Amino acid sequence: MQESLTTTRPAVDAMRFLVAWLAGPMLLRTATLMTLLPAANHWQNITLSARILALAIPQDLFIAMQALFCLSFVRFALPRRLSRGWCVLFASLATLLYLIIHSYLLVDFVLYIKTGLRMDYSFLGFLSEAKSFASSAWAIGLGSLAVGFVALLVVGGMIYRLFRQMAESLRFSWPIAAAFPVVAVLAAASRDALPDQLGYAMDNVVLADEMKLIAHWIDGEPALSSATESEALQWLEPQGENFRRVSPNYPLLKYTDGFYGEKQFEIRIATEERPHVVFLFLESFRAADIGVLGG
Repeated sequence: MQESLTTTRPAVDAMRFLVAWLAGPMLLRTATLMTLLPAANHWQNITLSARILALAIPQDLFIAMQALFCLSFVRFALPRRLSRGWCVLFASLATLLYLIIHSYLLVDFVLYIKTGLRMDYSFLGFLSEAKSFASSAWAIGLGSLAVGFVALLVVGGMIYRLFRQMAESLRFSWPIAAAFPVVAVLAAASRDALPDQLGYAMDNVVLADEMKLIAHWIDGEPALSSATESEALQWLEPQGENFRRVSPNYPLLKYTDGFYGEKQFEIRIATEERPHVVFLFLESFRAADIGVLGG
């Protein structure tokens, strides 16, 4: 009887781990669906939601299994019989991993709800300039994100207790390892199976970033751009234009004296016409810079 309990407990704890890991992304995806689907035809919405959630489960499960394997290997490297200190260390590490991944999912959810954009690992390259985005973050309203982080910390306390109980029994499970490549194939296939109009919003953003990183690695491209300011300004250098810079402190501000090269188009204006329309195109300006337009 004791041997049976010893054999089954790691498998049971592994399943508890996966269920706990799946709850967060499934809840956020359901909340996203509620904002996207029309209010009419409730029955059709229910069936469509069930189909989308079922298709997306392999993606979430694949990420959860990766976390389980990582922690299983960490547990394998620790002493077979853990002391209290080792148990606390392992549970803290597992909880930290949980909070990092789910914080990323939470930021992605709020970003999409507020702006229609999904998170991308390349955004992490702007962390050193986070202060520049403060006005935009304040303008779109991030109260829901603060509430989400508080809720995540509360859940993190419960997750810590769960991982603390699992510290002794969590082991590498061969049945789960055998299922891993199957889940990986299903996760990749589900990204193509999701409806086109909802696929962008429903994909697991962590899996999407992993696939992008793998693609960059295969192509030999850097994961994050390392372009300097001078290199970036070269991309904006005017082509076929005679100009004078106003000041070295403002590299994009210039006086245009004329153009050279082959004419690409021609605007015909009659002598009696007096054009008085000026178009200003602004892209990726923070709220602090466009407050006159409502931020």
